[in-house]
Parts: sequence; structure tokens; C-alpha cells
Amino acid sequence: MGEFVADIEHRTVMRVLDALDRWSERLSGHHEQRRAFPRKSARSLITIYFVEESTVPNEAGEKLSAQVWMRNLSRNGLAFIHERYLNVNKIIVCLDGLGQAPVWVHAEVVRSRQVHEGYWEYGVSLKERAKM
Repeated sequence: MGEFVADIEHRTVMRVLDALDRWSERLSGHHEQRRAFPRKSARSLITIYFVEESTVPNEAGEKLSAQVWMRNLSRNGLAFIHERYLNVNKIIVCLDGLGQAPVWVHAEVVRSRQVHEGYWEYGVSLKERAKM
């Protein structure tokens, strides 16, 4: 049963990421981009760590981390999706799903929006490396 649920969740995540990619393609060139560096598609499961006490409404202290699906990556930022709204400003991102040694980075959430199928997309600005 658990494998079946995981497969359904994975397919849902891929549909959400595909829809976001289609949005990006449609909007490309239609509005000014404020990015200093180009972003590249980077679908990967990564881990984020909450550094603030109130992370998820009514669940403060319940979870210290979450696995999320990264959508894209640039030199100074990334975007990821999560199935819930996260009430956070500062996180530590562990880029651990890229086939290399994990890289820990302090990050600031600069954008959040509800997207498809109840998921939320977050844009984060990468700051300095974290010492872990």
C-alpha cells in the first residue's frame, strides 16, 4: 500500500512541476526578469531545515526539516515545491540530491505562491554556506 501511495504522490509532483515549466515557457519574454543569473531546470529531491520556530501553522516544533522537490537552480537562488504552506523566512538548504557531496546553504524565502493541485512554490535567495 505504501508503495502505491508513494507512486501517486510522485506522479502528482511531476504533474505540478510540468505545469510550472509550461507556465514559465509561456511567460518567457513577456515580462522583465529580475534575475542576475540564468536559472536551469533541476528536478531533484532536496532537504530544507527550518531555523525559525513557527514553520507550519499549528505544527510549531513538530518538524525540523522537510524533503522538497527542487524545480530550478541558479547561481544565487532556487525554487522548490511543497504540498503545504510553510510560514518561514529563513531556512538552510541541503543540496543533497545532485549526485555530489551535500552542500549546506543559508537561504531566505523571497516568494511563495499556491500553484497546482494544492502545492506551493517557493523561491529562495541563496546566501552564504552553512557550517554543518
